[in-house]
Amino acid sequence: MHIQEFLKKYNIKNEYLILAGLGLLLVVYLALRSAGSINYKIPKLQKLGQNDITKLVIEKTNTRTELVKEGDNWLIEPQKYRADKTKIDEMIKQVSELTLTETISESGNYLLYELDNEKKINIKAWQGEKEARNFDIGKTASTYSHTYVKLSGQPEVYQARENFRSKFDKSIDDLRDKSVLKFSKDEINAVIIKKDGKLTAISKEMSSSISTDTNAAAAPAAPQWKTKEGKLVKENELGDILNSAAELKADSFYEDKKAEEFKNKKPAYEVTFKGNRDYILTVFPKENDKYPAVSSGSDYAFFLSSWEAEKITKDPASLLQ
Repeated sequence: MHIQEFLKKYNIKNEYLILAGLGLLLVVYLALRSAGSINYKIPKLQKLGQNDITKLVIEKTNTRTELVKEGDNWLIEPQKYRADKTKIDEMIKQVSELTLTETISESGNYLLYELDNEKKINIKAWQGEKEARNFDIGKTASTYSHTYVKLSGQPEVYQARENFRSKFDKSIDDLRDKSVLKFSKDEINAVIIKKDGKLTAISKEMSSSISTDTNAAAAPAAPQWKTKEGKLVKENELGDILNSAAELKADSFYEDKKAEEFKNKKPAYEVTFKGNRDYILTVFPKENDKYPAVSSGSDYAFFLSSWEAEKITKDPASLLQ
């Protein structure tokens, strides 16, 4: 009986010793793991002055896009296409304020983060002649508010603040300034339309209301739009044309085709807006659901969406009251 009691007590003590040993091992593991985490050094990148960045180079697989600042504008080299300032400003801000928040991996397994040669986007930024930033962009992190990045010359994968891959994952056509005609509607005093060989000239005339009250102040002049023959024009219809053309943007551009190459091509519609100068839009027959066009506001031929083109290329007869 005494032997059984002794063995029972002995087994219980062994269980306590085993549990205590496991607990100690767990504490040591957590301590080492914590210490290892603390040893990860996250580089604190110096913020770059956005106005000081003079060049950006974006490289993807078999694609290189170079953006150069000239005065207040950005140009796509070597073609010297005007770049969309809003999109470039978004990229410049991201490059300038790049902030690393966590070290994710030191293993070199870049495929997992789309930082391999096939998927990564490499960004280089210059301040004058000096390369000021060089890093690779991978995929969006699982938080959807961070992006995986890798700094040039360093093996670590970091998590950077914000979801920004899409800002840089753009083609040259995506980055081009799509503005092809721009004017103030108030400056326009005449519109000349050429369609099917016929010319319709519309001009703005000022008229004032006649009041029977001799003591009343003269009513302000009100504009009226009339054809050369004196026919009144529907102001709402003409207003829609002016609204669409005043800040006209291309849907896309022809690749490396200048506007002058269309000078011998027969247009389907041409409209001239006369103001401080002539603003001219020439639209050609439809191709694959888009309208080829040229304008006085662009050196390059471009496409207008059907929806955009048909808001402007209205039958002159439909404009008459």
